[in-house]
Amino acid sequence: MHPQKTCAFSLVELLFAISVLTLAILPMIGFVPSIIGANEVSKETLQARSLVEAVQEDLRSLTFQKTKTSLYGIDYNLEGKEAKNGFECVFDLHGRVLADVGDNIKAAQGFYFLKLEVESVEKDFNRVLIRGRLNAVWPEHGVQNNKKTFKEFSVPTVLCYEK
Repeated sequence: MHPQKTCAFSLVELLFAISVLTLAILPMIGFVPSIIGANEVSKETLQARSLVEAVQEDLRSLTFQKTKTSLYGIDYNLEGKEAKNGFECVFDLHGRVLADVGDNIKAAQGFYFLKLEVESVEKDFNRVLIRGRLNAVWPEHGVQNNKKTFKEFSVPTVLCYEK
């Protein structure tokens, strides 16, 4: 009788296979941080878009007698100087109004800054038509060249109020 030969891989062949597999997987692992970063940017943009749309709807709830919005409590007088100046306010990441910001719109980290930039105000006896842009600005994650950078989302806004 002849001894039976068993088929198996040698240790060198196994090491070679493992090294080829490692070289194939390592570049894929390198993409994980960029995928996570892109997901974070997409999430922030979606939050900003939702916030801008909610504030637009909230602004439409104003009347000439009611100058504070229902949902966010934004003060915006339709007949005063504010109608031409617009407004600025700060929201936290959960969409709650924190404070008026005045001139310092890009001061904090982790917040959304909303600003209504009024382009025109048309008034007649029984209505006011306000055209402008509602902008959301927020700090971008990470620092490039020792500078803070900001992302911005902007939508055209038309508000019409009947007396």
